Amino acid sequence: MSLSSPVTDRSEGDETSSDNLSVPICGSCTPIPLAMIKPATTDKSIPASVLDSPNPSCDHVHFSSKADASAGPGRCADVTDASGCASGAPAVATSTTVAVNMIPAIIGYFSSTFGIGICSFYSRIFQAKGFSAYEIGILVSANPLLNMTLLPALSYLADKFRCQTAMSLVSIIIAAVSMFGYVISEERVHIIVFFLVMTASRVVIGPLLDQRILMMFPKEVRSSAWSYVRSYAAYGWGIGSFVSSLIFSYTGNWVAVTIQYFLGQAALAYCMMMIKPYERIKRAPVNFVDVLKVLRDNERLTLFLFASTMMGTGYSFIDNFLFLFLGELGGSEMLMGLTVILTVSTEIPLFQLSAHLHQMLTERQMMTIAMSVWAFRVMCYATLTKAWMVLLIEPLHGVTFAFMWLPSMHIISRAFPPKLSSSATGLLFTCTSGVGPMLETCSPAPSTPLLGHARCSCALLSPWRLR
Repeated sequence: MSLSSPVTDRSEGDETSSDNLSVPICGSCTPIPLAMIKPATTDKSIPASVLDSPNPSCDHVHFSSKADASAGPGRCADVTDASGCASGAPAVATSTTVAVNMIPAIIGYFSSTFGIGICSFYSRIFQAKGFSAYEIGILVSANPLLNMTLLPALSYLADKFRCQTAMSLVSIIIAAVSMFGYVISEERVHIIVFFLVMTASRVVIGPLLDQRILMMFPKEVRSSAWSYVRSYAAYGWGIGSFVSSLIFSYTGNWVAVTIQYFLGQAALAYCMMMIKPYERIKRAPVNFVDVLKVLRDNERLTLFLFASTMMGTGYSFIDNFLFLFLGELGGSEMLMGLTVILTVSTEIPLFQLSAHLHQMLTERQMMTIAMSVWAFRVMCYATLTKAWMVLLIEPLHGVTFAFMWLPSMHIISRAFPPKLSSSATGLLFTCTSGVGPMLETCSPAPSTPLLGHARCSCALLSPWRLR
């Protein structure tokens, strides 16, 4: 993305430099002139903070070389100059302020989850079409299988050919068409084919959306700024699921709910076209072995991906069968939609307060808390005797999801180079939505998610593991 004015001490023709900071100009968002910091020395970190903006459409990012605040045990505030200089004389310039337009990102996250409110009711739709619980389990297992096999390949291709936008738009169109076919079909073969095509087309949308929005922020505040914007996905998920339940309750027809899905996908497509990276990513050869090298050289990252995989075993269990279970207990679609609202009620503030959480807790502590609470949550589900009692359990989701996703994205975003950004988010989704759910599906006992969380919590509690 082009600059509104040249940056000091930057060659005008250098379009691949990481100093090529781009400021979106949209709506009432006005770019603020940049004064680049020139570190020539100092071993001190340069902390970054996100300032409250009088313009709600902008995120004003301020960098100060004079601030000496500690980043806290859970945050990594080491920042180096774009030229690679990490030591030398004291910094000359004192600050840089940039305005980043967040409206497209907020629209993208909210609309993507608002539109897929119908996805919460896959099991109910299959049940209404005459599929048994066993058949439903087999069909929904296609999602983790495709996340485990198809997603890594698509993420790698997106990085290799720099085709994230085109891949997202094609996936959105295919998913929308196949969703409509899945809902209106009555023949079992057609239902299965449309469902599998829709599932395959959707596996890459979430990772590419996360990657695109992560890269729109400066590296120094990428994690905390992304977490704030990501909280709007929770708004969309809660509101969208409840709206879907209302539409079905009044119409008795799932076809009407697909209109909501189409609207959400259209807004998501707008987001993917409007958002551009904060820094131009230098074109470089990309090989899949580069991802494996990062994993080999980073024990901390590998262990966190393993922990995320264990968390994924439980997410599959809840996403696929909770509503079937509530239906057996006499719960209505309205109650099911309300459970999703309570599900995100605690997730939203935790994502918005991510910067404070990273200052108070280490990534290891956050993941251990998530696993411990998740194990307790699974035990609570096992004791349900009445459908309405699930409302007492669902607020725990915010802790289990936020305390897993925040540290994982924090580590992923700084472990991989920009050229592998799509592969990085794709790898995390593969572990949580692919490998983990497949382990749960193939497990001989329903207690596997609980045992997996307990074992992985013990591993994370070993201090020497994640220094």
